[in-house]
Amino acid sequence: MKIRLMYIGTLPCEQTGGGPVQMYRHFIESEDFVFDSIIESCMWSMEYLKTPFRSVNKFLIRLGKTRLYPDIFALNVLMAEHRISSSLLEELLAFRPQAIVTIAFGSHAFVASRVASQLKLPLITFFHDWWPDLAPCRGLGKKVVDHRFRLLYQESDLALCVCESMRQELGSHPNSVVLYPIPSFQTPEFPALQVKPQDQPLRLVYLGTMAGDYGQILQSLLRYLNEYPQDWLDLKLYGPVDNWSQDLLSFAQETGIYKGPRYGSDAQAVLMEADAYLVVASFSKAFQRRTRTSFPSKLLEYAAYGKPVVTWGPEYSSAIRFLQDQKISTIVAFPDPAELIKCLFQLHKDINKQIRLGKTLQDLSETLFSPSLIHNQLVKLITSTVTN
Repeated sequence: MKIRLMYIGTLPCEQTGGGPVQMYRHFIESEDFVFDSIIESCMWSMEYLKTPFRSVNKFLIRLGKTRLYPDIFALNVLMAEHRISSSLLEELLAFRPQAIVTIAFGSHAFVASRVASQLKLPLITFFHDWWPDLAPCRGLGKKVVDHRFRLLYQESDLALCVCESMRQELGSHPNSVVLYPIPSFQTPEFPALQVKPQDQPLRLVYLGTMAGDYGQILQSLLRYLNEYPQDWLDLKLYGPVDNWSQDLLSFAQETGIYKGPRYGSDAQAVLMEADAYLVVASFSKAFQRRTRTSFPSKLLEYAAYGKPVVTWGPEYSSAIRFLQDQKISTIVAFPDPAELIKCLFQLHKDINKQIRLGKTLQDLSETLFSPSLIHNQLVKLITSTVTN
């Protein structure tokens, strides 16, 4: 008999990126569980406050449109589990779940915890990001949300941490496990690595979000290239953008650098056309904890294609610490884009290094980064948590 799981979360289960694609691959694509989900309808607006408590919701919605929004956001996050959980019980009882699953992101992670407690079911939580550092709250509100985030870890019967740094930051737990992000099960087969002649441009591909702190570092690279064009470099950026200046976005589009989002088979196609891949991590002090505790899922996606990876981020980032130990990436630990360009040019001229790095990454995709091994690890962990 398959284990019955109900996912309750702010993030959806879909083939986009980050947490959503992890849920999709583990619980929908694999078909190893009987799975259903209850999703918060809108992440950043206050529309999802439309529950039976109309008077409270209207008041919060009104305040949410003022400069008090960061404080109201924190208040809503903390109230949601008490306000919403009871309205879900009938639907949950009809489904008869054996465990509740959530991602530690947004108010509905706390709803999931309360529902699991009310129904006396195991709570399985994925910790992919230090969400309180991303949440639009401030001051005391941020501290309280951070405390609630840590409490969620303790309430979880199975805590799945994206990397060892995340587990260390969250602290001791009787059932906390490092589970790497799962790459696609459907990586296409293709011939052995064919390195381009040095007289042809190096196609460097970045595929992922370009919003927030990731967007800031990529914009610094584009400003450099706008001032100092590199005819040996064919940079391609794929993903959603947010808060980019129109001038910079126009430059990226007119030069063919920015190509918009790609998902599923379209993403596979652009990855196959690359000569190397770019991974970035934020240098911002405001996101230092997040950079230290997150792990880029795109690194596992890239690995299967047998091409070199260049990682641009601070030395304390979890990705760079991992890659230094494994010796599988060229690393640039300085925020100056000139340093990245210098590193890329050296890689472009060193064909043997391109082959060696690509082969090492491809080997890793068949062992530590194997989607089957990662998924089987999760199946065993959930089975043990539910049946014991």
